[in-house]
Amino acid sequence: MKHVLIAGAGIVGVSSAIWLQRAGCRVTIVDRAGPASGTSHGNAGVLAAGAVVPVTVPRLMRKAPSMLFTPSSPLFLRWSYLPKLLPFLAKYMSYANDKHVDHYAKSMSSLLHDSVDQHHALAKGTGAERFVTEEDYCFGYQTHAAFEADGYGWSKRQDQNVPYEVVSGTEYAKYDPLYDGQFETVVRCKSHGRISDPGAYVKALADHFVQQGGELVITNI
Repeated sequence: MKHVLIAGAGIVGVSSAIWLQRAGCRVTIVDRAGPASGTSHGNAGVLAAGAVVPVTVPRLMRKAPSMLFTPSSPLFLRWSYLPKLLPFLAKYMSYANDKHVDHYAKSMSSLLHDSVDQHHALAKGTGAERFVTEEDYCFGYQTHAAFEADGYGWSKRQDQNVPYEVVSGTEYAKYDPLYDGQFETVVRCKSHGRISDPGAYVKALADHFVQQGGELVITNI
């Protein structure tokens, strides 16, 4: 029997350990603090099959200046750092082209298109099953013009067969009783899901791994 040592008890380490265990391997996980003690907890846990469009789209160069000077924008730049940042920015912006977007979208789609099914398969027969939920993932636009301006990204999702539905804000209100009416257009993405409690999910998977004979060692590597 092969003995596999895995460094890290986050979602990557624990899920890899379970699949190796199911394949007949003896598996040991080593982590300095325990399951889900790092970035595998405290996140949104979204299983987003449609997250296939990069930030570096062709129109980024046109949008970036206005984002820098808009107070409510999430983009911030310390201007004194700009000279040091320029080489990175130049390389980063070199990817803002259609060829790179298509390559990125195709690659990400191959990884994400069945993410909900993969998590169902991973959690099957474990105490983690209850944390995997199937939910729509929605994008809200205050105006329909804003949605149309974002058409490039939606066309790329369509190229990768990401299922979605465009509805009016009025139609969306029938779907979500808590909706407050601020959007004119809403896009509902299907085939998405969520891990309702990412930290508890990873811990439940780790518990199952140990119950099935796996070894979890808490120590510094």
